[in-house]
Amino acid sequence: MKLKKRYIVLISIILVLSILLGVFFYLKNRDVVDTTDANMEFVINDTLEDGNGEKVKVILLAGQSNASGVAHTNELVKNISEDKFLEYETGYENIFINYYNDNGSNKSLGFTNVKINQGCVDGYFGPELGMGEKLSQLYPNEKIFIIKYAWGGSNLHTQWDYKNGNLYKAFIKFTKESMEYLESKNYDAEIVSMMWMQGESDASPLYASNYKKNLTDMIAAIRKDLKDYIASEEMYFIDAYISSSPYWIQYKTINKAKQAVCDSSSLNICVDTIEEGLTYDKEPIGNADLAHYDSLSEIKLGHLFIEAFAGI
Repeated sequence: MKLKKRYIVLISIILVLSILLGVFFYLKNRDVVDTTDANMEFVINDTLEDGNGEKVKVILLAGQSNASGVAHTNELVKNISEDKFLEYETGYENIFINYYNDNGSNKSLGFTNVKINQGCVDGYFGPELGMGEKLSQLYPNEKIFIIKYAWGGSNLHTQWDYKNGNLYKAFIKFTKESMEYLESKNYDAEIVSMMWMQGESDASPLYASNYKKNLTDMIAAIRKDLKDYIASEEMYFIDAYISSSPYWIQYKTINKAKQAVCDSSSLNICVDTIEEGLTYDKEPIGNADLAHYDSLSEIKLGHLFIEAFAGI
């Protein structure tokens, strides 16, 4: 009996050490995603009819993997009705998106209707799906355009740095070229808001303390660099808290910084994803991906972004 107990204790210790080792290597490597080859040449095919001078809203979406989209389509289908899944597959005819994820691993090459599978790669989706659903409900008689640039594992402290960050530069270029295309199609297009889902890769003791300053600087730079395309009433910046996953050691520091930045301006708004109950530990069933929101929570994240925007 004593031998059996010792065996159980030994196995338990090994399992705990394996989990801790896995977390260690995840934390060690999550900040070193290589973006040195970030593409700066984008193809925007002519996919839209003439806008005839129609005034339209443009919403930006950017960040890392929970913005790019790592929610599983095959998990979502288990949690919703057939009719709702068909709606997501068909897409929203008045809500359009031009997206470029993870250096082009999944890209639209022009504006297309928001629908399922526009995440990091085919078979995954991001908050744009919930955004499209909510926008179509709230603005059924308007055309609205989303411009999405996101890269999983990317950090704010270096890669999204407004001075030298290659992702920041690529995001600005992709946005400008998308806006220029809309103008070429005779749309009176204005950027009215930006949605930001990022911070996980900065949630470490080395970088978390600088997140408030880095985020403040980036927001100011975006408003300056895109001023020619921003609505006269200025661009709202809608941020979302990162989750309380054990991967994100300094999640409280990051979220506190996000809230402080939002409190500093009436143009900045925060979505408290923790208070709203978004989950990250349910899917895939039996092997939960603790770094990313579950499928229904990713949909809800999109809803929360648009509800915050509509409530302005």
